[in-house]
Formats: sequence, structure tokens, C-alpha cells
Amino acid sequence: MKIVYVMETLTISGGLERIMVSKMNYLADKYGFDVTLIEVYDFTGEDAYKLSDNVHRLRLKIRKTSILPFKVNTFYHVIKSVKREILRLKPDVMSSSALLGVMLYAFSRYPCRMVYESHQARFTMPFQYLIRRMERNVDDVVCLTQGDAKEYNIARNVTVIENFNTVKPHDPKYKHRRSKNVVALGRLSEQKDFSMLLDIWHNIHHRIPAYTLHIVGDGPERALLQKKIMTLNLSESVVLSPATKDVDSIYRNADVFVMTSVFEGLPLVIPEAMAYGVPVVSVDISYGPRDIISHGGGIITRRDVKEMSEAIVGLLSDDILYDKLSAEAPKVSSRYDVSVIMEQWKKFFS
Repeated sequence: MKIVYVMETLTISGGLERIMVSKMNYLADKYGFDVTLIEVYDFTGEDAYKLSDNVHRLRLKIRKTSILPFKVNTFYHVIKSVKREILRLKPDVMSSSALLGVMLYAFSRYPCRMVYESHQARFTMPFQYLIRRMERNVDDVVCLTQGDAKEYNIARNVTVIENFNTVKPHDPKYKHRRSKNVVALGRLSEQKDFSMLLDIWHNIHHRIPAYTLHIVGDGPERALLQKKIMTLNLSESVVLSPATKDVDSIYRNADVFVMTSVFEGLPLVIPEAMAYGVPVVSVDISYGPRDIISHGGGIITRRDVKEMSEAIVGLLSDDILYDKLSAEAPKVSSRYDVSVIMEQWKKFFS
């Protein structure tokens, strides 16, 4: 089986990039598939995630621009270059995602099975007209949730395969212990809405003074969040830390994981935290958190500061509820084990 993945770059430290690299590595290393990555754009910096030596890598080194007239010309160059390489490589399957995949598939057909992977709820994406064109062109759309799958109603075939969790405690007998930390992790962007989380913490920190809120991540809103921490006088109870690959220490020292995102695909951080017995409190958004937490291990609330506040304080104050959710969490996380999910991908490709 020969599969070609087309992505923008590996220099971005995001959930999409992490899951795609892990998937390519698994297909090549475990199943022996012939996997090639076509990396479209020329970004400076090191790879955020390590690509296996068994995965072939082809860099097109196209310079990305934000200037509109040049963007059109650049993307014409991208389509032409990708088409040339697909014709040369002759894969059985071509897979792409995000807006890059939408553009590639909306404007061109390729002589192989064309798969679009939806990692973001369709209704939150721009260029809906192009998404409809893409739907008509591709052979398969693969979604992370049943809710998102229903939105692709003109595609030939729509399949649901969830994201997988690769983070596990090193000690299989690990038992979660309280350490007085509430944790949120993700890119510091409007999508994650950490500004709301600071409002929540401002509402409750005096009720749980022994606890510290840790927000871990990098992104364009760092300065705004830091300013808000100062404005709300939260400097002594909130720690804003840079992104790290040492997620083991983050989850081992978390009592509760909190998610306030505006939208998600299927957020990997939830089953990751649950693998460590960390209960999750999340706002209810259209797709993603509810799909995971419906099986246990957490609490779902409306997007409301007061309701989220009460959920967090109530969980930390109720030992019986906390122990129940903490015990459920690893069992829920095991549903997203990499071996379980990748077996679904193997069957899908075969």
C-alpha cells in the first residue's frame, strides 16, 4: 500500500501536525506501508515532531506569502507542484487535510484514491463553497466525530475514525494523587479562549486558595493573557508557562484539566489527561469534548463562567465524585489507544 500525505509544514507544534506525524510513523513502522510526506511550504525552524526514517519526505520548499495577489499565484504553483509529484509517485492513496487539502481537492483531481481528513468542525471553517467542491471531488472524507460527519452530506463516502492518544503514564500501576494544580494546555489563541478561563479563575481562586492554575502553551495571545492576569490580580495564583514536550510532568501534577475552547475536532488533550487519572471539566461545544466525556471521567457544562466555576469548585470539594471520575478516566482514555485507532485506519486503507 502506497500512501502520500500532503501537509503545509512540520515546523508547527499543533495537534494536527502531531497526530499526522504519529499516523505516518505508525503506518510505516508497524504495518510496513510505503508512506511519503509531501511538505509544501518552506518554513524556517526545526520539526516540531520527529518523522520516522521509514517515511519518505519530499520538500517542495514553496515560499508562503500573505500578500493577496501573490497568494493566488503561490497556490497555483502549489497545485501544479503537488500534481506533478503525485503523477510521479503513483500512490494508491493521497491524503490531505485543513485548508490546504480543501484547496488541493477543490481545484484538481488526482489519479489515485483521494482522502480528505477533517480535523476541524466543518461549520467553523471558511470558504464553504470550496469545501463543497472538495466534497464532490474526493473519494472519501474521514471525520473525527459523528456530528461533523453529518455535515458532509454530498460526499461519496464519509467515515468516522477518532484521534488516538499516544501519551500514557510510564508506570502502569500509576495512581493519581492530588497536587493542588488545575491545568489547561493548548495554543494561546482565540480558539482556546483562555481569556474565559481567567474569568473563571478570578471567580473561584479565593474559594480554593490552595490551588494554582497552570496554562501551558505558546501563541499570539500570550501578551493579552499576561496583561489580563495582572489586571485581575491573579499573578500569585496563575502560572503562564511556555509549551513543552514534557507533558508527562504536566499531567502527573494536575488535579483537574480544564477546556474552554470555542471549537475543536476531537481534542487529544482530554484522553491524554484522562490517561493519568485526571478528571476533565469542559465547556460543551458542538463536537469533540462531549464525544469523549459522555463515557465518563469528566464534567460538561454550558459556556458560562458561573457554571464552569461551580463545576470546578464542586469537583475539587467532593472527594467521592473526584475519586469516581479519576477512576473512570483511564478506562475512557483506553478507548483512544493508538493500536485500537490505527487498526481502523489499516482496514480503511485496505
